[in-house]
Amino acid sequence: MQNVDYVTTMGNAAAPQVKEEGLFEYHLYTIPIRTTLKNNQDKQISFLDNNGININKIFEYDTSYSSNVMVKVKFKNSESNNLGIPLPKGKVRIYKADSEGKLQFLGGDEIQHIPKDEDVFLYVGDAFDIVAEKTEINRKEDKCYSEFEYKVDIRNHKKENISVSIAEHPCSYCNWEVLKENFEHNKESTSKISWEVPVKGNSNATLTYRVLYRFKNCRDGFPQPQINGKDVPASPSFPQEYKEK
Repeated sequence: MQNVDYVTTMGNAAAPQVKEEGLFEYHLYTIPIRTTLKNNQDKQISFLDNNGININKIFEYDTSYSSNVMVKVKFKNSESNNLGIPLPKGKVRIYKADSEGKLQFLGGDEIQHIPKDEDVFLYVGDAFDIVAEKTEINRKEDKCYSEFEYKVDIRNHKKENISVSIAEHPCSYCNWEVLKENFEHNKESTSKISWEVPVKGNSNATLTYRVLYRFKNCRDGFPQPQINGKDVPASPSFPQEYKEK
């Protein structure tokens, strides 16, 4: 079995390219190297070894799923960016030359099938010099709604200015609304919002926001349970967290 392996370096030297051709609704690739497989051997072979790919570095802090600031990279799978062929599922390794010109491994990730001219997103690792912490600073709760106020402190120990994308995931079983914020949010979906927070070098920044949650189908002071979209009578087994305290 041969797994596709990509090597992406940020330099200027040219590298051999695979030959790709369309085949029905699939793609056929010819790799310009020879390899030997022993009996029952699994082997990884290099699919692409590309240099000089322009990337955008992204710092992201997900308040629900991560305790660290993640480092991601984004680049376009285009001919103008030294790519531009359909990329099959596989592993991507990223290298960068240090001050002496030696390539250093930055990190890697796996990709799914990527058509040409589409964006590629890779998770490289966690930031060493950027710290983010989320704190709940206030809450109000009633029979049919909850209101939470949070702050996210970001400490940038790097010399350069940065921007950190802060992601929040409101509950999917509620109607929610952002009541107050010191940076404007972007609603990416019904269950994800994000903020872009700029932070100067060797400095701190704080995002504050307040979110109101209204329970769906709330009746007589309690959320009304449903089955297949129809109300059902409340029962003693109705979730304890929604009963009056």
